[in-house]
Amino acid sequence: MSDTSNKTQKIASPPNLVFWGGVITFGLFLSLGFYIGVSAWDGMIYVSDLKLKGLSGRVPAAIRKDLDFSRMNGAELMLASRKRLLTAAQVVTDPNFVGIEFGQFIIRSNEGQRQLACDFYDRVRVKLVADGMASSGEKPEMEINAPCATSSDLSVTEPIRIPAAEISEGRAVDGEATFASVERTSYKFSHMMDQWPRKWAVTEVTLYRESDPSQEVHVDQNDMRELKRKPLVIHWPVAN
Repeated sequence: MSDTSNKTQKIASPPNLVFWGGVITFGLFLSLGFYIGVSAWDGMIYVSDLKLKGLSGRVPAAIRKDLDFSRMNGAELMLASRKRLLTAAQVVTDPNFVGIEFGQFIIRSNEGQRQLACDFYDRVRVKLVADGMASSGEKPEMEINAPCATSSDLSVTEPIRIPAAEISEGRAVDGEATFASVERTSYKFSHMMDQWPRKWAVTEVTLYRESDPSQEVHVDQNDMRELKRKPLVIHWPVAN
């Protein structure tokens, strides 16, 4: 009886394969989700929710404090949003396009979630006037209505693209146009003269929510002066 007992004590219990298999699978899933859902913002981490909640936006895990306006509201929030929109704005160019990118920031949605500005304000409207041209006191104007999208650098928006080469191939007349090369974007021209202006100055920028246009961040020339910010001036090629 003693020998049988000793032999029984020497038999090790088999590993719980189901338990450890579950642990390993969970770890792999977590690693994969983190890998595909993480983007960098100036060294900070911004984790995508990967539509786990049925949302297309992203949820910040850590972010630069000076760009997180989620605790602000009212006039304080509007002032900070306008300032950020303008201070990071710049012109970008390539052979066929001229673009304008604007500063991004974090806000709190109607549901109380922190999100990037372009995840809430999904459209942007930019107004420009011709620099150095006028006819009967009226300057040529261009109004662009485009999607508000986040660039790979989460601190700025995707550039609002202007297909200058394509536009310049046509006649300089009043009207509205769209181009296949720029999706979901329209261009409206007013007070045009015989030739396309070579320089345009940004006079207004509006981020707004397409489903509720009353929710917006609007910046005009008065705001630019108050923020001591000169208008952005863009140059584009003009067809001969």
